[in-house]
Amino acid sequence: MAGNIIKKDFYRTSPEHSHPPLVVMLTLTQLAVGAFGLAYLVEVLSGRTAGSPLAQTVFACTLAFVALGASVFHLGRPLLAWRAFLGLRTSWLSREAVAFGGFAKFAVIYGALAAAPLLPAFPGKATLVGAAGIVQGIAALIGAVGVFCSVMVYVATRRAQWAGTQTGIKFFGTALSLGASAVFTVYACTGGSLDRMSNALLYLVQGVTAVKLAFEASALLQVRERRLSVMKRVALLMLGELRAATALRFGLALLGGLLLPALLLRGVLEPTLVPAFSAVGLVLLLAGELAERYLFFRAAPASRMPGGIR
Repeated sequence: MAGNIIKKDFYRTSPEHSHPPLVVMLTLTQLAVGAFGLAYLVEVLSGRTAGSPLAQTVFACTLAFVALGASVFHLGRPLLAWRAFLGLRTSWLSREAVAFGGFAKFAVIYGALAAAPLLPAFPGKATLVGAAGIVQGIAALIGAVGVFCSVMVYVATRRAQWAGTQTGIKFFGTALSLGASAVFTVYACTGGSLDRMSNALLYLVQGVTAVKLAFEASALLQVRERRLSVMKRVALLMLGELRAATALRFGLALLGGLLLPALLLRGVLEPTLVPAFSAVGLVLLLAGELAERYLFFRAAPASRMPGGIR
């Protein structure tokens, strides 16, 4: 019967292509959006900035441009990347490209406005400085829309392992955990001291990392299922041929997202060591998220990758 028909490659469990440019692009855009957005929220909620607004913005913008540059290498014809806006009405890929492009532009404008107080007096300076907060909020909102579009690019494929809940938790979780770690690191490296605001950022890193790891670990339990579902095939790959990458992903996340933030929260380090330890934590957490995104593609059960998903 038609209801019992399955794809001929359903029982195949060999790893798929890892798509390195997409791994870098997705992880770094989410880091950039998370860092920029959380720096904005810290300012709105606490009434003060997390260290130097200009340093926070330069860091986020640099990552955004690196990510957008990496994405071009995934295209078959990179020189035609500018045509992404043509499918804006129907394609999540086009919406993603336009949203992240808009985020980068508004973030750069905000950076210029954040630097305005450092300049000598000139006509309209006060107006420009006053508009910085509005531009910052617009950039943060567009960035969040970009991450949502990234989620929808994979939800649109209708593949079980890329369902909305799973992909949303992974992508927005990456933005929150890496973003909070990045804001804390820049704050610590620009002279910030441990206080309630910085502690809140560390707790956010720990909380989101714990949720992500618990969610990913629960997916591995699908290996116990008797029926060979799509998610069981994912678990078989992650615990089989990809077990080294899986172990690396969990190990790096535990170190960078749970253990090092706990050490910083205990306040046992000399103040001069806090910037170095926070930077190490960010690097470890970033490496763990890159490993998670690598598995996102590599452990996907065999089927065609979306070419022109609309």
